[in-house]
Amino acid sequence: MAVSVSPKAGVGGTLRQARRELGLTLEEIALRTRIHPRYLRALEHDAPPGSFKAPIYARAFLREYATCIGLDPEPLVEAYRTAHHMQEPLRLVPSPPARDRRWPRRAGLAAAAALLLAGATALAFTLQLDLARPARPTIAPPVADPTATGGGGSIGYHGVVLEVKVRNAPALVRVTRGGDVLLEATKEPGWSRTFRAPRRLDVWTRNAGAVVFTLNGERVGALGDYGERARGAFAWEQGEARQLRG
Repeated sequence: MAVSVSPKAGVGGTLRQARRELGLTLEEIALRTRIHPRYLRALEHDAPPGSFKAPIYARAFLREYATCIGLDPEPLVEAYRTAHHMQEPLRLVPSPPARDRRWPRRAGLAAAAALLLAGATALAFTLQLDLARPARPTIAPPVADPTATGGGGSIGYHGVVLEVKVRNAPALVRVTRGGDVLLEATKEPGWSRTFRAPRRLDVWTRNAGAVVFTLNGERVGALGDYGERARGAFAWEQGEARQLRG
């Protein structure tokens, strides 16, 4: 829903009014967004970015809160940024190199030769890497389960198919399978990847609220709140994929 932020109500007042019109409490919003109520309360009181662990959390939480109650988050984020004088990071664009107009033909030939030489060097280096690099093991896709008898003749799968997606804020993600580390890196919002295992996948996240999981087509959600560390395990047991508890 499009929203206009009035100077009198501010971002916080707009959020609070929309939430109350829906008949929701801050605790209910916290359960839906996995954002701690104290951060939601800070947003409703137009708290400055210093009230959060980092300015990026203020914007991320604001987007998640607004989306949860059906508001367009971008006008609210822009109003919050303007009100608190938050500046976007500068993006430096390199200036184009000056052209030597005295010898255009000679300069063009030299540039073409340099490009050809660079391309040949890069190709040779790539071929050397390909020859030296050991072959990667292929991951077999899930095998159809002929014993599955779901409604309408649906086909089940043997194995765990886990989609990992990062939303709103950067997060550290670690995925292992049988002791092998498949991924361990900090990923930015919008990143996603699907992992497969015949028996089990173990995951560990830092800033857990920003990482959501989908297990064999069913949304699991996040393992913890923003700013927290969380562990989880997903296994194929008794003919189905399930999240392990404890």
